[in-house]
Amino acid sequence: MNLNFRKVETSNWEDYVVYLDNVEVGLASDNWGGQGREFNISFNSKIFEISDKYTISDFFKENVGIFTISINFEIFNNLSWTDQGRTSLWFKDNNKILFSVLPNFIKWNKPYDIITFIKRLKLVLIPYGFSVVFIDNNDFLDEGFNIYSDLDLNKNINQEYQNFLSIIDTEIKNIFENSNLIGVDSIINKFSFPPEIRQACEQYLIYFSKFLEDYGIEITSILEARNDDTFFSIKPKNSNEALCNIRNLLNFYLSLPDTQNLEIITKDYNDISVQQLLSNIYHLKSQLVLAHSIIESKNATIESLKFSNFQKQTYIEQNLKNEEKTLDGLVTIQEFEYSGLKFNLPEIFRRLKRVFTK
Repeated sequence: MNLNFRKVETSNWEDYVVYLDNVEVGLASDNWGGQGREFNISFNSKIFEISDKYTISDFFKENVGIFTISINFEIFNNLSWTDQGRTSLWFKDNNKILFSVLPNFIKWNKPYDIITFIKRLKLVLIPYGFSVVFIDNNDFLDEGFNIYSDLDLNKNINQEYQNFLSIIDTEIKNIFENSNLIGVDSIINKFSFPPEIRQACEQYLIYFSKFLEDYGIEITSILEARNDDTFFSIKPKNSNEALCNIRNLLNFYLSLPDTQNLEIITKDYNDISVQQLLSNIYHLKSQLVLAHSIIESKNATIESLKFSNFQKQTYIEQNLKNEEKTLDGLVTIQEFEYSGLKFNLPEIFRRLKRVFTK
C-alpha cells in the first residue's frame, strides 16, 4: 500500500493531504488520541475506487488510528432527517465501525417523537449485532447518538461502508413505513434455517402465538424473511405483560422438540391445546428427520449437525438437577439449560397442568 501524508505548511493545525497510490483521497491530522503520530483521516469519495484492492486492516497498519468517510445521503435517503453536516461514519482501530448521528429536529416530521423512534431502531438492529447508545443523555440535542458494530477487517472500505449503512437505512425505512409497530414493547428474534427445513421451522414459530394464548397471554407476531434469515417479532397486546416472561416462554417453546419423553409426560393430558402443541412438534421433528435423510442422500457431510446435536445433549446432561417424578415414577422431569437460560421443567410442567386442565 502506497499511503502518503504530505504536510500543509500553511496550516496551524498540522494538517496533511493524504494520497493513496498517488491519488489525493482526503485530509488528515496527526497525534490522534495523544498516542504519538497516529493519523486521523477524513477520506473523500475517491477512496472507494482507489482502495478497492486493500483491506481495512491494511490501513491500520499504516500508522492510522481512525478515519471517517462522508455519507452519500442521496443513496441512503432514509437518513435525510439527520444533521448532514454533523453526521459521520467512523472506522476505528479498535475494530469498530461507528455511525455518529445528530438528528435535525426541524426536519423531523413523524407522528412519534424521535426518542421513541431511536429506541425502536435500537431494538430492530439487535439481531445484526449493532448497538445504539446515546452519547450524552443530558445533552442529546447537541450530541445525538451512536450506532456501532464490529468491523470485518478483511473486507475493503466500500464493502463495510455499504453493508453497514444499507442495514441501517433499510431498517429505518421499515420503521417509517410501519408506524403502527413503533412501540418498543416487543421482542425480535433472528433465525437462520437450512432451506430443507425452513418452512417447517417457520410454521412452528407461527404456532407460538396460539401456545401463548393457551397459556393466557395474547400477542401480535410478525414473521418476515430477509435474504436467508427469518425474523420473528412478538408484541404483547397487554402493555403490562412483562417481555422477559414472553422471552422465557419462547425459549422454553423452542426447546420442546428436543425434550425427551415428551409423549409420556403429556400422556394423561387430552386437552385440545396439548394435542395441537404435540402435533406441531411432531410435524417439525418429522421434517428434521426428512431433511437429515435428504442431506445424507446427497452425500453431503452431516458431521457438523451430528456434533451440534451431541454438544447440545451433553450440555443438557451436564446441567441436570431438581428432579421430579411423574406418572407414578415412570418419567423424571429435570431442570436444564437452553440458549443461555435455565428452565425449571418441574415448575413449568406444574403451571402447564394448571392452565391445560381448566
